Amino acid sequence: MEYAIDTPVKITDQSLVRRTKNPLLMLEDATTLKAWILTGVLPNVHLLIPQYKRRGFPWFQRVFFSLHRIESPQKFETLVSRSQHFRHPDMIPCIYLNKKKPVPEKEMFSIRAIFTRKSYEVITVTIHRAINNWQIRFSK
Repeated sequence: MEYAIDTPVKITDQSLVRRTKNPLLMLEDATTLKAWILTGVLPNVHLLIPQYKRRGFPWFQRVFFSLHRIESPQKFETLVSRSQHFRHPDMIPCIYLNKKKPVPEKEMFSIRAIFTRKSYEVITVTIHRAINNWQIRFSK
């Protein structure tokens, strides 16, 4: 499959990332090409790549400072908590998902939940190839 260098990219709701105070992006059905397209749109994004197997991490992780390996958890909350220490005002963490976004587990009601708030907002990024362009969609 050939890709032209001047292929246009159509972006939907990119302002959602700017308006959100502490965004946490999740790139669904991620590939290396989709990750590169996303870094072209958001240059301050840092990709957090879950390592599902105990094998060597790709060589390019040492070359690009915006790639980070995280251990692959089974639960959504664990995945999010491992990405929290990558939050910084100058960078946007993006979890590289090979599949669709995992569904968060239902929490039991507790009094403590009233006083604690999430300090992040999850934004899902979907990138797919249309007939003449690439389409990037940001959604909550």
